[in-house]
Amino acid sequence: QAAGAAASCSQGAPDVSYKSAWTVSLPDLPTFGACVGRCSERLACTAWTFVPTSHKCFLKGGAIDPQQTWPVPGACAGLIQGRSEHPIVGKTQFHFNYRVLHHPPSFACKPGYLPVLWQPRAGAMPSTVKVFSFNLQWWSLFNKAQPDELSAYRTTTGNQGTRMVSAAKGQGYELMAFQECADGAWLAEHSGLLPDYQMVQGKDGRCMAFRSSAFRLLANGDADVAEDQLANYWGIRGVQWLRLQSTSGGATVFFANHHGPLPISTGGSCGGAATAANILKVVKANGRPGDAVILAGDFNAGPMSATVKVLQQRLTKVFDGVVDGGIDHFFSNARAAQTANLGKGGSDHDALGVTLLLGQAR
Repeated sequence: QAAGAAASCSQGAPDVSYKSAWTVSLPDLPTFGACVGRCSERLACTAWTFVPTSHKCFLKGGAIDPQQTWPVPGACAGLIQGRSEHPIVGKTQFHFNYRVLHHPPSFACKPGYLPVLWQPRAGAMPSTVKVFSFNLQWWSLFNKAQPDELSAYRTTTGNQGTRMVSAAKGQGYELMAFQECADGAWLAEHSGLLPDYQMVQGKDGRCMAFRSSAFRLLANGDADVAEDQLANYWGIRGVQWLRLQSTSGGATVFFANHHGPLPISTGGSCGGAATAANILKVVKANGRPGDAVILAGDFNAGPMSATVKVLQQRLTKVFDGVVDGGIDHFFSNARAAQTANLGKGGSDHDALGVTLLLGQAR
């Protein structure tokens, strides 16, 4: 792959990345041509780096000095002619982020109707499921606050975060949702989830895992539901979901993972009511009547926010974290038997766990 990058880098600089004032990572642009094309079409972008080994594109803003680079083996870096001398950029990192990441939304920006959900299918012998959710704070805990394209985590054998995930496995958690998860495959390998769990990498730093002996995957997907406000803009926000079936008893689960918009408790550019409604519409469109619905994540929304209040009109909030007044949550249509705050594990968020009774309604 590195050789291929060098071959495609005839008009760029191989094995480096230009230093810049601002950088955003685009893991959803996995080809050289798409990376160059995105930078070219976004006038705030002055340089780009493509790293084929991680299938990531990095767009850069501000004036670029071609002599100032980081070594990134296998990468290809390039400048957009004319922009490094006369950069068309925003005023802050957030302005730059908006100008290279924003696109017309695929979701409604008004709440509209709230879909009516269902109760979990009752069974003669209701089973339990243990569910874990954790914002990994990847940029700091894994990347050590170094530029993303350096992938500092790959030079380590793990950290407090991987040990927290390993401990969750040891405690019997069968379903896991991760936010700020840049490399789910690496996380699974270095936290000991393999080969017992299947890891599913989602968009925008969301990952989910399930124990293969306990569940089989029926379907999965991602959907955009919100967007940050300009004052704290990091991008479009979405929901990753898995639809699963228990290997013992056949109960079905719709498991969703959300990392919410900023600023905290605003619901982002469309407001909390719209964000909550869009999440519920994803559940309705992709779940099936009788599924136990489990919605977990870092919602960036406190208990009194519109996001949480609207979600509670259709699902029960079964557990909160404590960071920032409680912005990490679990919601479900099933009844909780047990909850646990497992600590921070080196992150700036709580790792949370719940035990739910499949087949028993809230």
